[in-house]
Amino acid sequence: MSGSRADPQTEAGIPTQEETDTSAHAILTSERIAGEIRRDDAVMAEELRILAPQRRGVYHRKSKKSSSPAGMRNTDSSSPSLLMASRLGGIAARKSRSDVAAISSVKEKESTETFIERKREMGLVRISLESKKAEIRKLDDAADRAEKQLRQKQDQLESIKEKFNSFLKSSSLEQDAAMRRVDFETKAKYEKMLEIKKLTARIGHIESEMRKINLQLDRCKSYKEFLNGLTKPQWFYNVLVDLRLGDCTQEILEEAEAEYAARAAELKKAVDAATVQEHPERHLSHNPPDSGAHAAANASPADQAECLSIQLNRLHTSIQQSAQNKVKEVQAQLQATIQAMPLEEVKNILDTKYPESRIPLPFRDVNQLLDVFIDIEEGNLFLIQNCQELEEELEGVTISFVNEKNGLQTMVDQRHSQMSVLQEKITATEEKLKELEDRLVALDKPSTVVNGGKPTDALPPPPLPRRTSR
Repeated sequence: MSGSRADPQTEAGIPTQEETDTSAHAILTSERIAGEIRRDDAVMAEELRILAPQRRGVYHRKSKKSSSPAGMRNTDSSSPSLLMASRLGGIAARKSRSDVAAISSVKEKESTETFIERKREMGLVRISLESKKAEIRKLDDAADRAEKQLRQKQDQLESIKEKFNSFLKSSSLEQDAAMRRVDFETKAKYEKMLEIKKLTARIGHIESEMRKINLQLDRCKSYKEFLNGLTKPQWFYNVLVDLRLGDCTQEILEEAEAEYAARAAELKKAVDAATVQEHPERHLSHNPPDSGAHAAANASPADQAECLSIQLNRLHTSIQQSAQNKVKEVQAQLQATIQAMPLEEVKNILDTKYPESRIPLPFRDVNQLLDVFIDIEEGNLFLIQNCQELEEELEGVTISFVNEKNGLQTMVDQRHSQMSVLQEKITATEEKLKELEDRLVALDKPSTVVNGGKPTDALPPPPLPRRTSR
């Protein structure tokens, strides 16, 4: 960072407020010094006039000569070049009063010209002194301005330093806050990652447990199917009949209880009404069926209570009997309906429409299952025994078949050999027959030639042997 910045007014060539104030102060100081010089010149002229009255003409000439430069100074004091001279004249005017006595004694001894020359030299010395002092003041002012600017720069530097320190402090605070946020977020992220890992492990554990439970469920289902396969089909029909009969029985009992409560309330009302009624005949005319209530109304309170209980018992018995009859009818209908269903439909109804808690187990005791296994094992043993017997019979039949087949094959071979022998004999016999026929033909030819070409009665040829068919 740069320590200071250049003033834009200085860079643009515009005088600052300090330079303007300094110029105004210099102008005022120059005017004051010019006024003091004019007053000193007037005092000197008055002193010369007092000291040299006899040489008034010379004095006046000299004063004119000396006043002409003063007039020039006065005319030129307003210019910037004579500003320092006017300041020195003011300083000399301040010291003139203290040297009045010395000047008067010197003026008495010396001539007017010498006095004027010395006075001029003193003025020049004073002017040079005032110019030096003005330069010193100017340098002091410049030093003050430089010191002021330096203090301003130092103040600016201090403010910039404070701003920079505050910036560093705020930056360090922000950095600390950012680090704390980063630490907090890192910690939160780490905690989230740990939580995610825990949840992932928990999910994996739950999934493994679910797989185990599913395996157990499949195993239980297979066991259930196995037990259902061992269970007799009639058991499923009986269970479905019992379940539906239980539902129907519950409905019938609820209806019977409601009917009993309603009729018992009516009976009690009738008894109470008959008790408080003054004219029993009127009561009988209004309620002819309730003769028991009328009789109870004419009896004592104990008899009335006993009569009421008897009537309630009769009512309960009748309603119970009707409910039992309804249950029997419903049971018969359910058995007829369910027995007509196929077994798969019955199993489907038991699995879908009824909870597992209502369906009883087909085997409530291990011995029942063992009995079924024993029955199955006995059946398997019986079947194995039958299979063994059938295998033995099959083996005997197979052996007899092989023996008979071998015998028949031997017989066939013999017949084939006999047929070959007979065929050879037939062939030999046919050859002999052919030879005999040839000989017979040969014998017939000479007899025909001897008789002059006429046929003669010859002996018939011998009979040919018969050919045996195969």
